[in-house]
Amino acid sequence: MPVFSDTEKDFSVRLMYGIMLACGVVVLSYRILHPIFAEKPKAIYTAPYLVSVAIIVCHLIAKSGRILLAAHVLIGIEWLAAFSVMLREGATQTVVFPFCLILILISALLLGIRAAYFYSFLSIVVGITSAYLVQIEVIRPVASTGPWSSLLGEICSFILVAILMKYTLLGFKTVKTELSEVQRYAKLGGWSLNMQTLELVLSKEYQYLLGYDDAKESKTLHLSTFLNAYVFDEEDKARILDILAKSRTQKELRIAP
Repeated sequence: MPVFSDTEKDFSVRLMYGIMLACGVVVLSYRILHPIFAEKPKAIYTAPYLVSVAIIVCHLIAKSGRILLAAHVLIGIEWLAAFSVMLREGATQTVVFPFCLILILISALLLGIRAAYFYSFLSIVVGITSAYLVQIEVIRPVASTGPWSSLLGEICSFILVAILMKYTLLGFKTVKTELSEVQRYAKLGGWSLNMQTLELVLSKEYQYLLGYDDAKESKTLHLSTFLNAYVFDEEDKARILDILAKSRTQKELRIAP
């Protein structure tokens, strides 16, 4: 896997290789288990072979530093595999639909939402076209030999969806953690006060400023508890409460007709 000094590009490469690894493992498992649990014509293995080719070609392109091109090639060949199954089966087999959902999610992760919209529209067009070709008997769909074939394909798809969602949530968690670290480093923190109940919510970063290095989430406490713990001068306490009382009174006057 190539390594880049650009943080954003390095993250994209790691994400792409993670997706490639997950796709490769699941497709290989499907290729091994499918003949055991569901006997089908050899043409059913066109998609796994195309996915394997996509992974190899994507790796070769990524080594040259053209990450965006590698992502396009990876997703393009995988969509070609999905379309080949749709056209061969007439979009009547259930296994192709979760496969398309996975590719839409991969397209969104690697290429953005516009690519996901494009491939979603294209898959709908190909599905309708293949169904029409079946209706006029240009395509003769492969007869299903039982539920195990579709079930195995759907199980593999569910596993891939779980892996992709893990990547997605991991990215959000990383961004959230890094943003919190930046706020701590800049000594930024916030709190909010409910004027009706006088409940004070301290953010995790604000608690860090107060000396709680092990704070994991925001904390809610009553204003009087906060004042007793962190404001030692009685005059300051009285001044704070007086300011809050005046603010509450002015707010009520503005609301009153």
